[in-house]
Amino acid sequence: MKFADQGIIISILSYGENSAIVKLFSQDHGVYRGFVKSTKSAKSKAIFQVGNLISFEYKSRLEENLGQLSRCDLVKSYCTKILFEKDKLKIASSILRLIDKAILEKLVLEELFLLLSEFLQNLVDENEINENLKNYIILEFNILRNLGYEIDISSCVATGVTHNLKYVSPKSARAVCFESGKPYENKMLKLPGFLLNNASLATRQDIKDGLELTSHFLLKFIFDGDVSKMDLRGDLNKLLL
Repeated sequence: MKFADQGIIISILSYGENSAIVKLFSQDHGVYRGFVKSTKSAKSKAIFQVGNLISFEYKSRLEENLGQLSRCDLVKSYCTKILFEKDKLKIASSILRLIDKAILEKLVLEELFLLLSEFLQNLVDENEINENLKNYIILEFNILRNLGYEIDISSCVATGVTHNLKYVSPKSARAVCFESGKPYENKMLKLPGFLLNNASLATRQDIKDGLELTSHFLLKFIFDGDVSKMDLRGDLNKLLL
């Protein structure tokens, strides 16, 4: 088995003194792990950083075996550009850990790859913390959708109306309008306006509501209710203090 692609590095595991197992989210082939023989030279260190977009060739004798990465070249470095911006690094690290934990290997998700690339570039360019966190929540929302767990916020599950949508049912993952949801407000998840309109500004309360919303459904659908698997969120919650 052999192919060429480009991918974003989501994790690196040292192997021996000079080698590593590099895990990538690739554009055309999904998540793959590959053995890299030498990662300690100055050139290799510049290439093999979590968050980098690289081009590579993958080769494996059998599809089920761990393959080898070769002809690796740096295409774009995202995280090195925010190396001294700790809040941005926390956001980038959190989303890359989520990709690592949530997506099965070899599942092709080209749209999600493009959304992740766009998110990382926006993170480099955008300096407003609320905007970066808003984009983070929107990407989590799209991760759920791309994995087949769409939160339907197109209309109210109770009445069918498409206006004044304020809540999401934690059971049905459907939107609920203000009038229908208000009596059960303490049981509902709040729907931040920026998920309905990407151009909307996001307050700190909107960000908290958005993180609570996506956390609920990530736990329910992706992590089978295992809260320990959501430890990647710890650093993000600190940004809201």
